[in-house]
Amino acid sequence: MKLKGSNRIEILLILFFLGCIGTLPAFAEEWKTLPTRHFYLHYLMENQKLVELLNLKVDKIYKEVTEDLGYRPKAKISVYLCPTETCFKEKQPYSQDVPHWAVGVAYPSLNRIVMRFSLVINGQVLDPIQLFKHEFAHIALEQALEATGGAPRWLSEGFAMYEAKEWGVPEEMTLQEVALLENFIPLSELTLSFPSDVARARIAYAQSLSLVTYILNTYGKDALHRLIKNLGEGVSPETALRRATGVDLNTLEQDWQRNLREKHSWIPVVTSITVLWGFITLIFFGAYLFKKRRIREIEKIWEEEEKEVEEYGSKDELPVPLPPHASVPPRSPTQ
Repeated sequence: MKLKGSNRIEILLILFFLGCIGTLPAFAEEWKTLPTRHFYLHYLMENQKLVELLNLKVDKIYKEVTEDLGYRPKAKISVYLCPTETCFKEKQPYSQDVPHWAVGVAYPSLNRIVMRFSLVINGQVLDPIQLFKHEFAHIALEQALEATGGAPRWLSEGFAMYEAKEWGVPEEMTLQEVALLENFIPLSELTLSFPSDVARARIAYAQSLSLVTYILNTYGKDALHRLIKNLGEGVSPETALRRATGVDLNTLEQDWQRNLREKHSWIPVVTSITVLWGFITLIFFGAYLFKKRRIREIEKIWEEEEKEVEEYGSKDELPVPLPPHASVPPRSPTQ
């Protein structure tokens, strides 16, 4: 039996369609959204429990960060919570690479946060709440200063780490070494970018956190608010700082470095090699115990809050919103 031309076309179309189906993935995970007062939490089902627990914290975090900063973002933030490295890379909106060690990225002009969402990543213990607070602090600060090109990098990173309470043994040891060896990175080199070298980047982050903490402890939260306000008015970082604290950037840098040197000046007294190695061993043993205890503490906190989730119940889901449009890419993704 001969097939008419139209029948042949129909059969070819069917075969083509079936062939296309065969090339599709067997299973594609569906993204879900949990809306809060200030955020859209986008997640995959395998992270549902963690997301429900995060949901109990995010609006409190919003309040803490915005009160410290003196600024509130004008729109909801879309947060993509990725369980895998592949997902983490796929949800970054630009082809621009972020450091291989980054586990979170903030895009202030897009109202977007992309972060790895797990307690342990590559053997490293992470607190998802702490990471979320760090990235939101970037969003809030950079949006506050978006009209004038964003914050100096040391201020952006230092403020984010301060809000996330990221001070620990590694940062303390890094600053001890920097203070003793006079190996400070000048703030003038940390205004626009951070070193790409991991070791130097570690110093840059520790310095930034230490300096922001020094400003807050020495001059108070009001001084930080004045600094942000001044920067938002378009004045130079030098002028903004002088108006906020009464000292210029060079004086502030010298005072802060002197404070660190005095704080760590007792270490050269430990001159005995035996005592020194014993001290180093104690530090690393303490860090190991701290890591194990930190895992237990985080797991305990999440277990306790899981009970709250069961009482709290779930909210109706909203469709995933389209990402806000931006006229230009952000100055640079922040880690």
